[in-house]
Amino acid sequence: MIRILLATLCFAMPAYAQHLEFISQIELQSSDDKFGGLSGIHVYDGGETFLAVSDSGRFQSGTIERTDGRLSGGQLNPLERMIGVNGTRYAGTDADAEGIAVDSAGNIFVSFEHNHRVRMFNTTNMAARSITGARAFKSLQTNSGLEALAVSAQGHLYTLPERSGAENRPFPLWRAAKGKWETFAQIPRRGRHLPVGADIGPDGRFYLLERDFRGLFGFGSRVRSFAIGNKTLTDERELWVSNLGQHDNLEGISVWRASDKTLRVTMISDDNFQFFQTSEIVEYKLVE
Repeated sequence: MIRILLATLCFAMPAYAQHLEFISQIELQSSDDKFGGLSGIHVYDGGETFLAVSDSGRFQSGTIERTDGRLSGGQLNPLERMIGVNGTRYAGTDADAEGIAVDSAGNIFVSFEHNHRVRMFNTTNMAARSITGARAFKSLQTNSGLEALAVSAQGHLYTLPERSGAENRPFPLWRAAKGKWETFAQIPRRGRHLPVGADIGPDGRFYLLERDFRGLFGFGSRVRSFAIGNKTLTDERELWVSNLGQHDNLEGISVWRASDKTLRVTMISDDNFQFFQTSEIVEYKLVE
């Protein structure tokens, strides 16, 4: 079940700057006790269907309905447990899926933390295919691994960890091209926000969703975008910063083009399987 939330707050940068403008949000609810922990989302072309990944190693697909361009409802499909390379279902720390990316051929890529790796699925009901990892993945912190994952139109995978190891140290962005990982860029740390989601939009820019957790004050979120150069990222832009508690724990981001030609930024929250948190789909549009 999907319930509409009557939320209208938004943070906008000055009108002359490129920024994100709030459209609407909905809450996802299910009677399945395995539902929750949604950490990554991909919205398919047209914005009518989505695929999300859960911390419990499951795929959650569904449909989205809009009325006058605003989220108004939808339908959740049954959860599907991910199948590992060896044909067994993921469980325990092996199941902690965090990021999702879908390439132009429809192949699904998922990043995991704890056991830091990236896997490819041809479909949600087929076994994963192994992707060789970078040596640097082995040294990542246990619960702060490959949170964000994106794929370019050229088929290059990009991933980065939630933590860089020091407050004055940038986040390494790794790229896989022709099966080999390389350190493609260093993303500067700006304040307390940490990376939790990424996507490459139809405009070819790299979009980074970041989170700031302030305990009882709730979660804060930020979206930055970058131009992808031949050897690094350039043209950093801060598009949006939320108020604390404005949304729940946003962890996944998908950037797509709507029928009105505007770029939509759709984000999903991870409720951590806690009754006092919510699974939300939150939608903004990019305003020039």
